[in-house]
Amino acid sequence: MAQFRAMTMAGLLLLTGSAAKAQQTAGWKAGAAIPYSMDSLSSFTNRTLMGLCLDGAYQVPVADSTTFIRLGLGLNAFPGQEKTSGTLTRKVSFMSEQVTADVIVPISTSRWALVAGISANNWHVNSTLRDSSDPAMEGTSGAVKKVFGKFGFRTGLEYQVASRLALTALFQQTELGSDARLRKGGDDIYGYQGINPSWIQVGIRYSF
Repeated sequence: MAQFRAMTMAGLLLLTGSAAKAQQTAGWKAGAAIPYSMDSLSSFTNRTLMGLCLDGAYQVPVADSTTFIRLGLGLNAFPGQEKTSGTLTRKVSFMSEQVTADVIVPISTSRWALVAGISANNWHVNSTLRDSSDPAMEGTSGAVKKVFGKFGFRTGLEYQVASRLALTALFQQTELGSDARLRKGGDDIYGYQGINPSWIQVGIRYSF
């Protein structure tokens, strides 16, 4: 019985130590995730589960609390897929560089943490259009670049698997508006269309 109690105590101490190590820490972080495009972003790119989100960040604790502030730089890529409607075939791809500021709030002593923050986005939109009835429109393309003029918010959860590895799930909503339109000779080819990209990304985060 004494041996059983000793083994039980050793097991509990091991689990407690593992949980303590697998919590939020200060320092450099790197993340990678696969995005699930939503609403207008999915409609424009003609894809849902496709692309890549990468980021690097530095995390610091808020004095006298378990809360952290994380400042980062990210890159989000949403490659488009051709979509044909009548005689028109189009392909629209999006990419953005992000500056992010997140608040990380651990949930009690568990491995879970809440994430909430804001972002500034530099969007690139590349569009191509072909019209089988109008050879002059073949290869028509357009691009727009907004330097940190577009903002967004983000919220999600993180689960600390180990001291250096976490699983992440994040919802992002950003703005772009009518800047996603493709023009030819000053005229809108697709008509007046706006887009405010939103997506859910699921991935991992590594702590250095």
